[in-house]
Amino acid sequence: MEARRRLLLFCVALVLGACRSPAPGSVELTVFAAASLQDALEELTSRYEAAHPNVRVVASFAGSNALARQLASAPGADVFFSADEAWMDFLDEKHLLTPGTRRALLTGQLVVVARNDGAARVKAPADLTGASYDQLILADPDAVPAGRYAKAWLEREGLWAGVKERVVPALDVRAALAAVAADPRRVGIVYASDLRANARLRALYVVPASSGPAIRYPIALIAGRPNPTEARALLEYLESGEAAAVYRAHGFGMLEK
Repeated sequence: MEARRRLLLFCVALVLGACRSPAPGSVELTVFAAASLQDALEELTSRYEAAHPNVRVVASFAGSNALARQLASAPGADVFFSADEAWMDFLDEKHLLTPGTRRALLTGQLVVVARNDGAARVKAPADLTGASYDQLILADPDAVPAGRYAKAWLEREGLWAGVKERVVPALDVRAALAAVAADPRRVGIVYASDLRANARLRALYVVPASSGPAIRYPIALIAGRPNPTEARALLEYLESGEAAAVYRAHGFGMLEK
């Protein structure tokens, strides 16, 4: 009986291993993308794989700063989709981008959020200095695009000095979202597109595009990768009209070519 059991387990392991392994002749492409893009890109890569059974797309989501630094030390992705131009510039200056593939594709908007049962009320930016809350959660304002955009807006409004003692940095914008959702005494500043990802949160104040920072999401191919033709085809899909409809459904705006 023990021998039969071991044989059965071995067969199960072989089957599971086969399921996890890429099909013979298939291509694996890796996308490094800003955390705020996770929902949209998971939908898009799933659609792409369904239409291209010979391609497997692996997506890694984090702060654009962390992803760009990782690429600078070991260029292990085919596509980089950043939440700001600065981290794309960082890679461009190191000659890590495929020439002619960089494009600013999406735009976004900031929103001040709190838990549905939170007491804070923010009807105007200045309310952030006196509203009833304990912590202001931002993605790291020294490195992560969402945090840098938020800090830039607060400085433009003349509010940074009045709120910085309450600022608590998070690893990325999705971590900031989760931190706000964890405590009704917290307020956060995230992208409007991120608010759709958590039903426990509500918008306290939507930053008008006219007074907020110019939020740009550039995309590009990483140079020197093993499957440039397949990577370019994926990039073209992520820039396509079909993809645009998905981005809009997830709260992003589109930039004209």
